[in-house]
Amino acid sequence: MKNYKLFAKFPFIKDLTFLASGTILSQLIVFLFQPFLKRNFSPEDFGVMDVCLKAVAIISSFMALKFDGAIILPKKNIDAIKILHLILYISIFFFVLILLSIAIFIDDIVLVFEIDSKYKFWFFLIPFSSFFYILGISFDNYLIRKKRFKQVSISKLSRRSSEVFVQVLIGYYYKSSLIIGDLIGNIFYCVRSYKSTSINFIKFNKKELQAILVEYNDFPKYNVLPNILNTFVLNSLTFLILSKFTIKEVGFLELTQKILFAPAAILSISLGQMLLQRTSIKIAKSESILQEVYRGFLLLAAFSLLFFIVIYFFSEEIFIFLFGEDWIHSAYYSKILVVYTCFNFVFSPMGKILIALRRIKQNAIWQLVKFISVISLFFIHYNSIYDYLYSYVIINVILYIIYGIMIFSYSKKHDNKIVK
Repeated sequence: MKNYKLFAKFPFIKDLTFLASGTILSQLIVFLFQPFLKRNFSPEDFGVMDVCLKAVAIISSFMALKFDGAIILPKKNIDAIKILHLILYISIFFFVLILLSIAIFIDDIVLVFEIDSKYKFWFFLIPFSSFFYILGISFDNYLIRKKRFKQVSISKLSRRSSEVFVQVLIGYYYKSSLIIGDLIGNIFYCVRSYKSTSINFIKFNKKELQAILVEYNDFPKYNVLPNILNTFVLNSLTFLILSKFTIKEVGFLELTQKILFAPAAILSISLGQMLLQRTSIKIAKSESILQEVYRGFLLLAAFSLLFFIVIYFFSEEIFIFLFGEDWIHSAYYSKILVVYTCFNFVFSPMGKILIALRRIKQNAIWQLVKFISVISLFFIHYNSIYDYLYSYVIINVILYIIYGIMIFSYSKKHDNKIVK
């Protein structure tokens, strides 16, 4: 009874709880089976899977031309459905284009990445996985618009459950189950989210869709390139290591990133979606948003500090106990990367506030600077992987401090205009 009173008094906590709960449970399922998977597959297997999944992430960053971020904004629900139509058409176009490109250049891809030809099949699943994932995200954003947070959680849970089920079920006999599991998970995610929306797709004429395209053209115009750059930077460590070292090192790094970025999936992403939804409403009503901004910052900062202490002081014991001594290198990497992870964990979800404030150009400039800074590491030679990791962390920490200053500055400007 007390919990219900708390939810009634603080709807922010209620909404965040629903959004985070599905992700928490889904990540728990993934972690429960990681010890089995890490002992059944080699670091090379996980290295190739990581390259494929990073490719999915980069493709998904532009596959809908960022119209998925606009679904929450329209005042009329019919306009949100029109945006979903646009996303479907655009995604089909990119799906066909990318699939054909892989078919043509597959031999060059495995040659460039120095990957065994037995993994060729894995790359053909990338466009399929990207397509279903971006549609699932779009349907989830529609559910968030309708404040159906419980359904969003269930969709996330179905995605991870089906993914792990496939990986474990056929993992003993078929190594490709790693990447097939990701595809099956995204299909379940898409189908479940779509059914939860209860949308009856209607036919819209070209003029109606063109009107929506024009109204929200800031998203493809100013948000696609920054989002591609940001996604590439977030996933660049995999390609940085692959360009200088071996696929085995990528496999060790995959486990490190999975452990470090799990908290972001548990709370950071959900909070980012919530901040976008709640600040968008307040901005539309010309209300103050600073309270939402400070609340989100304090919650993320507190969680990130706790996470830093656990990883920095106990990572070696945790990795050896869960995954075996073969994965000790992953523990060493985690002690370096945890600093970057904490800053990313705090400020990445808060970046949604810039979108709500329509500060898309400013966000784009920051993303471009971040991209240029990180991409410079491709042209610098280091003698060890540890030197690479230290440089990567220092660059990103400085950039996220600047990002945080931007977020608070523009939030204050918004509130000052209201006071005047």
